[in-house]
Amino acid sequence: MPNIYHYTSLDAFVSILKNKKLWLSGSQNLNDHQEMEWGLGKIRDSLKRRRTPQNDNHVNDLWKLLEAYIPPYVCSFSMDGGDQLSQWRAYACDGTGVAIGFNLNSLPVTSTLPYQSDALEHCITTFDVIYQNNMQDERIDKAVDRLMTYVSNQNNNHDIGVIDRAASHLYGLAAVFKNPAFEEEREWRIVHTPTITSDRDTNKVNVKNGISDMHHRVSNGRLITYFEYGLTTTTCEQPIAELVLGPKCAISEHDLKTFLSACGYQRVSYRKSSATYR
Repeated sequence: MPNIYHYTSLDAFVSILKNKKLWLSGSQNLNDHQEMEWGLGKIRDSLKRRRTPQNDNHVNDLWKLLEAYIPPYVCSFSMDGGDQLSQWRAYACDGTGVAIGFNLNSLPVTSTLPYQSDALEHCITTFDVIYQNNMQDERIDKAVDRLMTYVSNQNNNHDIGVIDRAASHLYGLAAVFKNPAFEEEREWRIVHTPTITSDRDTNKVNVKNGISDMHHRVSNGRLITYFEYGLTTTTCEQPIAELVLGPKCAISEHDLKTFLSACGYQRVSYRKSSATYR
């Protein structure tokens, strides 16, 4: 399995290695302001094209379920080899940070779309982002057509369980669809879909099937909710395969070696970015 790279600042790099945890933040805080809305917009268009007087109630119920879902929690990686200049600029403090190369086998790869479930193993996966418009449309239309065919064959009986499963699948697709303009990032992402509810009277929030307690931090003037994925939970002997130091990363070789040793990563290799960026 190839390595996938998490571009980050030096501060976050130190935190990840010291605490052996990755932060999965709400997808609404990612760099694409259309995150989730990109895929949901395509789903909305597909439903409009297939709406009929006979299935109108089913379409309305499906869309209400999609609107009620809480955005998933995500940690982003790239399969670009760990040395992409645009990634250094955007995600690693203008090249002063680090790209952490993870062994893909160390991450929760289930080969299935993420969805809310009573089983925790179904609520977290690592998935490669789909950028191609035709592939996105094909997968959405296939799922919607399957639902509409079922509804038609049931003489329009109202089966909320089938609608719920269809909504869950479609929302999982939206979680791994992205605007093709971002294709050069070659993103993989850990996607976590805990069930989060709140009491209308007390505003108390309840989390079911979270991979950790819910945490909060401040970044760029925003309060961000996140969950922690513990690298110690993996069966992979060495989850971090290598490090790539950014083109403007000022960490010395001595300090890096002593830090890696202190964190138990003595065997992790490292290299300097080939980008001549300053």
